[in-house]
Amino acid sequence: MKKKSIIVVSDTHFGREISNYKAFESFSDWLLSLEKEPKTVKLKDGREKVISKPDLLILLGDILELWDPVDDDPVYILKHALKPVEKIMQLGCDKVYVAGNHDEDIGYFAGKYRLSNGTELEIIPRHYPENPEQSIEIGSHRLFFLHGHQ
Repeated sequence: MKKKSIIVVSDTHFGREISNYKAFESFSDWLLSLEKEPKTVKLKDGREKVISKPDLLILLGDILELWDPVDDDPVYILKHALKPVEKIMQLGCDKVYVAGNHDEDIGYFAGKYRLSNGTELEIIPRHYPENPEQSIEIGSHRLFFLHGHQ
């Protein structure tokens, strides 16, 4: 499976006190802005790289904090997650949600879902791609995604 651009996000823990959902909302706005025009970012080594709209967004586990939400109240999960997740679902690329250890119950909803913008959300319980032999090719690299702590 060939892809040009993949963005991977993990461990946002929406619903937990340490979650910085407002920063992620800003990141979501930045991702959406890539649909209008590519952005140039400076890498740690000083080089510049042009980032364009992703072909795929992978949510690599622990996006939601189902183990330990604030005050053990699941309402906090919705409060923290609703706006930023709604924004990233608007992205004009397919999305894959790989369940992590703090949100493994998401795996019960495994399957492919068509979103209102015509893109697809695929929920997977453990790793992506599901078959390790079907790794994703980017250039000369073959990629396989797994959330830790399983």
